[in-house]
Amino acid sequence: MMLTQALPLLSLSHLLFATALAAAKLPLPTKLIYQFPNVTWLENIAVRSNGQLLVGFGTEAALYSVDPDSNNPNPTLVYAFPNATAVFGISEVYPDVFALALGNFTWQKEAGVWHTWSVWTVDFTGDDGPEVSKVADIGEALWLNGMATVPGAPGNVLMSDSSLGALWKLDINTRKYEIAIERPEMAPLNFHPFIGINGLRILRDHAYFLTSNSASAYRIKLSSKGYALPGAKLERIGQYSFGLDDFAIDSHGTLWACTNLNHTVAAFGTSGEFATVAGSSTEMTVAGDTSAAFGRGRKDKQVLYVVTSGAWSKPVNGTMTEGGKIVAVDTRGFRF
Repeated sequence: MMLTQALPLLSLSHLLFATALAAAKLPLPTKLIYQFPNVTWLENIAVRSNGQLLVGFGTEAALYSVDPDSNNPNPTLVYAFPNATAVFGISEVYPDVFALALGNFTWQKEAGVWHTWSVWTVDFTGDDGPEVSKVADIGEALWLNGMATVPGAPGNVLMSDSSLGALWKLDINTRKYEIAIERPEMAPLNFHPFIGINGLRILRDHAYFLTSNSASAYRIKLSSKGYALPGAKLERIGQYSFGLDDFAIDSHGTLWACTNLNHTVAAFGTSGEFATVAGSSTEMTVAGDTSAAFGRGRKDKQVLYVVTSGAWSKPVNGTMTEGGKIVAVDTRGFRF
């Protein structure tokens, strides 16, 4: 894919203020890191330990790397995956080894294609460049979307199936997979778009997830192996007006949710708190935001990197679209 030149930018270090504000003013400060050509949908993001951003595409089955601290952050193609049209979930399963869920997806119908879903790994630990391997075909999956690594089970991931309404569990080492958790709240509702459980993260002993149709945030307590604890109840911790997508979670348990169709980033606290922290329904700031991840370095650990679709599902003000982009949001000073 041809890439356009990024707009002139300050380096990431200039994004951070000289002194932190005692209380953050809303909306939070944002900076454009890189914008791709028109009709480019960015779908997911992960951050490597060296600070590089890994970005998966909804408009092609490709993984790109971007250095957010560069004055010229041109994306580098890591790998183009065969026999698929989109990359969805990304999660670090071992240090600098990432698992990815990909398959064929029809954006016009907003539906995955059965028998096309698979999980791959990209290993950056070698000296000769990334090593890419196919782990398993997940033939029964309908739409693998979010992905999160199980902390107590090395090499195990949970994956949300937005059409089936369940969490798959895959052991990268044995290549065995199964449905680990399935609850009615995870299923899509009977109206368009038919998207149930979407974004997924694990913090300590809880799995957190968002649902798109019901626009709710949930969590459930997990065993060390990644299953719901016997008797564990699904706890709804937040409600939005419509359409939640993917999200990031910080160490305090705050969910930083991408609202996609509403073109904002929304923060949810674990006690029901809520705030719109970036963007608006009439702005292109984070138009069509799809996923987010926090930086991992000393300078950017409170920087939320947001990727967008360019508002192709719902143009801003009915007409405005653009190429997908990476936006940095400075979250310092924000607390519920």
